[in-house]
Amino acid sequence: EQNDIHCYAELFSVHQLSREMEQYYKFTFVRNPFKRLVSCFEEKCIQHPEEREKLWRGYGGILQTDDCNSFIQGVFLIPNDMAEPHFAGQYQSVYDQKGKCQVDFVGKVENIKEEYEPIRVRFDLQPLPHMNRGPSLTGKNWMDYYTPFTAWLVYRKYKKDFTTFGYEDEYKKLKEYLKNKNKTN
Repeated sequence: EQNDIHCYAELFSVHQLSREMEQYYKFTFVRNPFKRLVSCFEEKCIQHPEEREKLWRGYGGILQTDDCNSFIQGVFLIPNDMAEPHFAGQYQSVYDQKGKCQVDFVGKVENIKEEYEPIRVRFDLQPLPHMNRGPSLTGKNWMDYYTPFTAWLVYRKYKKDFTTFGYEDEYKKLKEYLKNKNKTN
């Protein structure tokens, strides 16, 4: 059975670092908000439909759907401070309320192999296993889930993630992809 880190998250989460913990080397990896939201949708709404009602009951049913665009519109309506961690903004996990970065290094999941290696060597860590790997559950390209409107919603909701973590070009690429896709249809 695959290990699931989610059961440990609450045990190891801290909201204020002790003096000793402030001296630790802290790092995190962020992910393209577009891909992250599609992954969340596929995992929560497609792969585990039996859990869908239980998982999303707290949001008044707005996320109980098997349509990604409806899911995105529902996520857009949920304030970040009430959002489940899988679709909360990443900025709020990395920066404090005053805008100070809480980690020493922020890498991108898309570059994790290269960006984790110096950390692994520095601290003599084990290589990262790639868990939960696989193609899209539906076989679709992540860009095909979006419409120009839902792309804009995601960009607007996660604007700090896009600008802070260097994903601005992903929005431009997605808009161009959707524009060209609409021309061929």
